[in-house]
Amino acid sequence: MMRNKTQFEKEWQNTFSESAESHNLDYQISIWSEAGLECYLTYFFEYLNPHLKRGNGGNFLLDIGCGPGTFSRVMAQKGFNVYGVDYSAAMIRKAKEKSNGYSINYRVGEIYHLPYKNNSFDMVICLGVFQHLEKPTEAIWELKRVMKDEGLLVIHTLNTFSLYRLFLWKDNALKRYNPFQFKRLLQNEEFHKISLKGIYLFPKPFYFLTQIIKRLHLYKFFNILFYPIFFPLSHSFYVEAREVKE
Repeated sequence: MMRNKTQFEKEWQNTFSESAESHNLDYQISIWSEAGLECYLTYFFEYLNPHLKRGNGGNFLLDIGCGPGTFSRVMAQKGFNVYGVDYSAAMIRKAKEKSNGYSINYRVGEIYHLPYKNNSFDMVICLGVFQHLEKPTEAIWELKRVMKDEGLLVIHTLNTFSLYRLFLWKDNALKRYNPFQFKRLLQNEEFHKISLKGIYLFPKPFYFLTQIIKRLHLYKFFNILFYPIFFPLSHSFYVEAREVKE
């Protein structure tokens, strides 16, 4: 059944379409900072690395909210059969333009009604999307539908407890999530092997802390004690889970 977007979701769709038409650099198109995108890429591949194998041939990966194709392109380089979907037609045009020479299948589509068959993908990544959604549970249902049995789901979204918010001049109305409630949401939908990890990004006056934590791999220790100690230091969080078909 097709779900209707809320006004909140329509406004963000328009914002991303305008950004795709106005900019050319990935971080600008995605409405991130350059340092922020670099940080997300670093943590994403550090955390995903245990699931990667040489070649990854034959594995089908869906990048939901693919934006300009930043992560799609890198995953294609790692050998995945990559499909990218975004609700902005302008964003898909930009992704195709920037992915010239890559074999990536891009399509316009809604997270609540993905244009793919059941049990299609070995891995689904959904990065920076849930903060723009009003109906996260319905989105999870649809992600589950297109995943294969024992498929890997990776989500990155904003942490409601992040101390980073203290440095914002104004709240931009993005949705933020309690990481532990988000984990329970996945458990309720019968995902298993669920893991939470932090994205330790600090604002400009303290960006040196971001670099120290990455350089010294302190995030490994922080993640061991993510709860009950270090989760407020996490600007956003990375969650991975395995899908089990009934």
